[in-house]
Amino acid sequence: MCIYFLQLIKHQCSRIFSLNSLLLICCFVTVSPVSASDTELDQLLDLVNERLDLMKDVAAYKFANNIKIENKQREEVVLRSAITKAQQNHLQPASVESFFRLQIQFAKVLQKGWMESWKKEGKKPSTHSNIPDLSTEIRPKLISLGEKLVAQISLALPELNDNSQLANNLVKIELAIETRFISTEMKHQLLHALTLIRIQDARENHLTEILQRGILRVGTTGDYAPFSFYSANADNLTDADNLTGIDNLTGIDIDLANDLAASLGVKLKVVKTSWPTLMADFSAQQFDIGMSGISRTLLRRRLAFFSNPYFVGGKTPIGRCSMVQQLDNFNKIDQANIRVIV
Repeated sequence: MCIYFLQLIKHQCSRIFSLNSLLLICCFVTVSPVSASDTELDQLLDLVNERLDLMKDVAAYKFANNIKIENKQREEVVLRSAITKAQQNHLQPASVESFFRLQIQFAKVLQKGWMESWKKEGKKPSTHSNIPDLSTEIRPKLISLGEKLVAQISLALPELNDNSQLANNLVKIELAIETRFISTEMKHQLLHALTLIRIQDARENHLTEILQRGILRVGTTGDYAPFSFYSANADNLTDADNLTGIDNLTGIDIDLANDLAASLGVKLKVVKTSWPTLMADFSAQQFDIGMSGISRTLLRRRLAFFSNPYFVGGKTPIGRCSMVQQLDNFNKIDQANIRVIV
């Protein structure tokens, strides 16, 4: 306990302290009482413990069905989900991914521990009954817990980032995680991984991601002249062409997209979207920027940042030239015998 705590805090302490005095501080603060109030961090640690506890059911199912502990494909699914939830909760994806990788590592330790203990007790896989189904019961619980975990991390960050509470937080995690096979050192590693999670600067991190990827993904509907529309031969395009068919698109937004990609030194990839699915596709991170002459609305602004408007317009009535005298103002149009289509 003391040695690990020393490793965590020594970079924050003044050099005037000697090694002995640091160790004395460590041993003193670890016995200080923890607040009895149920804080955001307490709730977070309860979720961590609950997720680790489920590993017994995972191990039981794999033990009974002779399934290997390690499942790389499933691990990648868990990590992708954690990264997506991190972005939705404005957390740095890499730091959240590191925490979930540690959880996965410990989950395998737990599964191995349970299986070995059952073997020592002489239990056979065929006699291990009343086990929850891995696909229909256990994994949905794990998914739900993972989502709750990421959301709760956001709420607990002030406590995690408060260096003056580090000693108490170490005691908290020791008391909160009661799962068998999880050592004190492992608990400290979990807390350390949590303290490394940071709030995401959406603009800087997104830009870094685009530059590292080397591709700017622009979502556009391709049906809204003069902003974004397909040329005459667009009817001959395949679905695959529509995703990257920049040569078949024209409009001011397409020009802007090309210029932006060029200024960033990356390639442009056009992603086909539609007006009904525009914000859903954006929220699902199908593209980085939407360009289709998109109007600023309150609902959209709740989900996305908007540039300053470059065009201000309105609804314009269009009629036959032969009727210009009859339809030259809105009062004449707003008549019972005038048919209007929208």
